[in-house]
Formats: sequence, C-alpha cells, structure tokens
Amino acid sequence: LYSKENQSWHRQAMKGSEHVFNMLSLLVRIRKLDPDVIHFQWLSLPVLDTQFVKILKKIATVIYTVHDTTPYHGATPSRLQVWGARSAPQLFDRVIVHTDDGKDALVNRGIAQSKVSVIPHGPIRYPKSSQNTKNKCDSDDDDKQIILFFGGIKKYKGVDVLLRSFANLPSEIRNQTKLKIAGSPSMEMKSLY
Repeated sequence: LYSKENQSWHRQAMKGSEHVFNMLSLLVRIRKLDPDVIHFQWLSLPVLDTQFVKILKKIATVIYTVHDTTPYHGATPSRLQVWGARSAPQLFDRVIVHTDDGKDALVNRGIAQSKVSVIPHGPIRYPKSSQNTKNKCDSDDDDKQIILFFGGIKKYKGVDVLLRSFANLPSEIRNQTKLKIAGSPSMEMKSLY
C-alpha cells in the first residue's frame, strides 16, 4: 500500500498491525513444529516481540543474535522501535554477539556473562566462478584489486565516507582498483550517486 520512502504514521501503524498478525502466525507454526531451539536475528518491534518471546520460551530454548549492541546504531526511524530494545537481550536464554566488545557491552548492561557467546562474523566464502559463468563486464577487472562493500546500505554504515575515501586515493592506486557496492538501500541514494 505504501512506498518504502513513505514514513507517515499511518504506514507505520499498518506495518505494526501486520507485524502483530505475522507474530501470531509464527507462534501457531512454531507450536506445530515443536522445535528444540528458536533463533532470532533481530527484533522488529522489541516492546511487542519480547511478549511473544516470553510465550516461545515455554516451547523451546530461545536465542538472540545481537548484531548492534547500540540498538539501530542510534539511527532508528521510530521511538517505538527502540522501546525495549536495550533490555530485550536479558529475556533470552542465550545471546550471540560477533565481537568481544559486543559481549562486554552486554555484560556491562547487566546480562550474565554465561548467557553471552561470541561467534565471530567471518568472511563469507563463495565458490570461484568458472569462465563460462563469469560476468562479462568483469573480464577487464582480472588484474584489478577489488574493494567490496556488502550489505544493507544505511546512513550509519558510512558508504559516503567510503566513496570519498576511494575518490581520494592516488590515481595510480585508484586505476588499479575497482570499488563494488552490493546491497539493498534503506536510504535515499541520490547523494551517493
């Protein structure tokens, strides 16, 4: 019903209603599956999601990967989304972070050290492509170094800083290097272009 850029209150209310319906549907499915473990990658609406987590804990062990120890890196589109985000990890049976600093941040907020596990977010490895499947537009890049930005394009991730830094490289280095940015934008892109 709404474009991605539309952040009006009625769009937010519609998304929130849809989220409640989706969480209820998830609860029904999980009860049927009777899993041993339920894992959350993120909480869209922590103040609501934590209520579902309390119910899910009666079904299975519930684990949460905390990607951002500062919720939304302080750049959330809605105050409602932040409500409960800082205290949410406390509720889970186990919490995963990707760095020792992330673990320290959660322990300093009162989460038991024994509940927090560090699992580094290692490099993603893809099989080498064969000559037959290689993208033709990359054929002239065989002798170039490639700098890859991979992931959601959001203001706090500093793609603007990356672009300025790349532009400021000495020309002999820049001519031997290709910058690739791969990800879905969650921000207005005009300034980056």
